[in-house]
Amino acid sequence: MKEIAKKGRLKITILVSVILVIFIVISLIGCFQEKKVQSSNNIRGFIESTHTALVDSTTLIKAINLSGAYLSGILLDNGKFVYTTNLDPDVIVKPGYNILRHAGAIYALCMYHTLTGAPAALATARKASRFLTAETLRPVEWRQDLLGVWSLPAIVHNNTPPELKLGGTGLGLVALCSLKKLDRGTVSLDTLKKMGNFILYMQKRNGGFYSKYYPGKQGRDDSWTSLYYPGEAILGLLMLYELDPQKQWLEAASRGINYLYEIRKGSEEVEADHWSLLASERLLQNLEKRANPEEVNNIITHAMTVCRSIINARATFPKGSDYYGCLTPDGRTTPTSTRMEGLLSAITFIPLNDTVAIEFILNTVNDGMEFLLNAQVREGPHAGALTQGFIPAAEISSGIFSNHDNRIQEIRIDYVQHALSAWIQYYNLFYRIG
Repeated sequence: MKEIAKKGRLKITILVSVILVIFIVISLIGCFQEKKVQSSNNIRGFIESTHTALVDSTTLIKAINLSGAYLSGILLDNGKFVYTTNLDPDVIVKPGYNILRHAGAIYALCMYHTLTGAPAALATARKASRFLTAETLRPVEWRQDLLGVWSLPAIVHNNTPPELKLGGTGLGLVALCSLKKLDRGTVSLDTLKKMGNFILYMQKRNGGFYSKYYPGKQGRDDSWTSLYYPGEAILGLLMLYELDPQKQWLEAASRGINYLYEIRKGSEEVEADHWSLLASERLLQNLEKRANPEEVNNIITHAMTVCRSIINARATFPKGSDYYGCLTPDGRTTPTSTRMEGLLSAITFIPLNDTVAIEFILNTVNDGMEFLLNAQVREGPHAGALTQGFIPAAEISSGIFSNHDNRIQEIRIDYVQHALSAWIQYYNLFYRIG
């Protein structure tokens, strides 16, 4: 009997041990899965293992330097950029200015200086930021704790009433936070926090945002909504959080991305919202330990939905065509640039075990990069610029253009900014050491 009892106890002990081991293994698997989702992708290792061909680094850095120098060279004495020009000197360029694109140019110049150390880029970003803060940054009526980037008639050159655009303050915050990381004395943290307060003021309880604010009784207005403003605002909040790690900035950003996830959930086709992808990359970097798996999964699911829509909607041009790699059927450069920015951000956090998605994104990005490199103006007074649409180098050299739509030859600061930002992202992701 004693022997039987002893064997029984041994069996129970073994059974308990097995159950305990199984429990530990399951827990470890869950832990590894969570860490795998939250960690950065080893995208370079993936490329090496799949022998994916990349855009030539020497060609890429030449294009980056050319466009960086171009943006640094078109700042006027008053701190504004030459907003629009045209390859055809006979074309009359209408006056106009967009302060959001002004802020975007500052953001790209800071990226360029960070990569190359070019002093002209930093000097240009400083001067352009002084214009931004002195001429457009104003309190929101009676609220001295709220600062916004105003679109004012005298600056934008139209007769519309003064208004605050969510995206203007969002990109203004992106620009000024970018510069503050390079030059701490450029703008005060208090100013940046007041801009963040305005974005919080524009956020709804469900995580969405009002797009505009008008002075007077109208106040916050959502009768018109922008595709890009929420992502720009969320990115601004996250860059502020990195300078001022207060939970309200991070929580508001998280609610904003979750709102986009909820309204796009289950859709096969959604907008090519590249700013939300840029913001999602930074959100995941900052969530770290406080993120729960469901929240991380929602961020990634939303990003995958946007990426899938971009790739499914891409234009198809035959290899050898001037337009091969362009993502839209009209041959425009900037829609391809912005989509490149979004896809390059997404590829840093999409799980590498989704090899089909990663390979589709890589192929799309590489083709898009080549299209943009071929579209860059390389010689003459506009060297480094990008035109609205692709123009063959021979036509640029001769000044005789086969397309009679004058806007195809148009150069605008955002055409250059977005291509420059995309090229720098690509270089940092695949070639930069350290």
